[in-house]
Amino acid sequence: MKRKKLFIAVLVLAALLIPILRSGNVNADGSAYVSLSAAASVTNGQNVAVSAYVSSISGTSGGGVGNFQGTFAYDSTSFDYVGFSPGISGVSYTPASGRFYWAQSGSMINGSATMFTITLRAKKVGTSTVSLSGLAIGDGLARTVAVSGSFARSITVNPPPSSNANLGSLSVTGYSISPGFSAGNTSYSLSVGSSVTSAKINASTADAGARVSGTGTVGLGYGDNRFYVTVTAPAGNNKTYVITINRKDNRSSDNKLKSLTPSTGSINFSPNTTSYSMEVPFAVTRVNFTAYANDSKAKVSVSSPGLIAEQTVTATITVTAENGAQRVYRVNIKRGKDPNKPVSAEDRLESLSPSIGILSPAFSPDITNYAVYLPFEVSSVSFKYTPKEKTYETIKQVGSNNLKVGINKITFKATAENGHIKEYVITVYRFGKVGTKAANSLIVPQNTAPVAAKPKKAGFDIIPYLIGGAVSLALCVTGGFIWYIIKKKKRSDKKGTKPWKHLLKSQKNPKE
Repeated sequence: MKRKKLFIAVLVLAALLIPILRSGNVNADGSAYVSLSAAASVTNGQNVAVSAYVSSISGTSGGGVGNFQGTFAYDSTSFDYVGFSPGISGVSYTPASGRFYWAQSGSMINGSATMFTITLRAKKVGTSTVSLSGLAIGDGLARTVAVSGSFARSITVNPPPSSNANLGSLSVTGYSISPGFSAGNTSYSLSVGSSVTSAKINASTADAGARVSGTGTVGLGYGDNRFYVTVTAPAGNNKTYVITINRKDNRSSDNKLKSLTPSTGSINFSPNTTSYSMEVPFAVTRVNFTAYANDSKAKVSVSSPGLIAEQTVTATITVTAENGAQRVYRVNIKRGKDPNKPVSAEDRLESLSPSIGILSPAFSPDITNYAVYLPFEVSSVSFKYTPKEKTYETIKQVGSNNLKVGINKITFKATAENGHIKEYVITVYRFGKVGTKAANSLIVPQNTAPVAAKPKKAGFDIIPYLIGGAVSLALCVTGGFIWYIIKKKKRSDKKGTKPWKHLLKSQKNPKE
């Protein structure tokens, strides 16, 4: 009976000692502080990270903390497990049981360290607790370290923010909007009188946590005025309502002139005609205009520049109606010739060039006779020219740009201000087809190579000739005869490669 009582006493003592030994309060070598850290609140459906820290390590043997273990607990109805991240290399965690464990394999923990981080996802609105239990820490000599700290953390799971971005009401003080307000309809309109210059827009949100902008007193111009009322829901999404306020415009749109009178000369004015022309003598240096608007509320502005001898300038008369609409009247004014100006005798061209081919000889203002040589394929040619005297000298072309086979004459008559005429005569030679009886017939092959011909007689003048970058021709002119030499690159056919012959002919004595 005595032995039985002693055994029971031993069991009771052991039961009392075990919790004390586990908490590290008996024969502890040093101390440490452990805490949990997490956000105080999280939105339902979002993740929250919970971290365990050890700090304030002191009085340990063997170089610091060498191991720790325990259990991490959370309410599985409030959270789902997402993941585990060790703060110290070698920390292990078993999600099913919540047990974590670490034993050093190198460096000890001194000072402070993150033990681990566990990520949870909130799934139920309310307040829940995460905690550590069964926590035991040993030093480098496997001696128990006394542990104190905060082993639990409360986390509040809030519902997701509202996405309601509807208005609860919308109105304009003193007026009715059309159609009547409905949260689902975002477009409204109303009309006010011409004298109304402002309006007050009122609105409230359907969700108390939402924000609204675009309300208050707004200024009104004539015609349509669009205003935007925007609701931003707690979740961040927004919705915009549009109110169009039409302010009636009773202002006049009459922008016509009743009369327009120049200070010199006259015009045949009509309110509906906006363009006029007139001429004044050289003695007039500026024409002023007297203009009256048809509507007394309209505004008239006149711009009339100074005049230049023998040139045309434009005066503008702008009528602005009460409502801002504008109409512009234009008067083109030409000033007469200065009677004291010397009469120009310049009758020369400054430049002259064909659209295809080249002039022979090269153009000079004092040379009046030229030749242009063109193959049969070119059936027309045009010329660009510039007079020496830009104001008074006139140029007239005589002769067609369309070419016949043979000789074509085109003349440019340059007439000076004093009436003197200088004629530039261009003889265009268009060759005929090969095989015809035309004395100067020749088809110029395409893609001909540049000619490198040596004159065979003294006094030959070689004229290089180019068509479109593809045809090369050398013309030799002597004794009134035209000689021409053509050379083409070798071409390949089924029978092999054959060079084209050099061809040398004259109008009198053709030779090869």
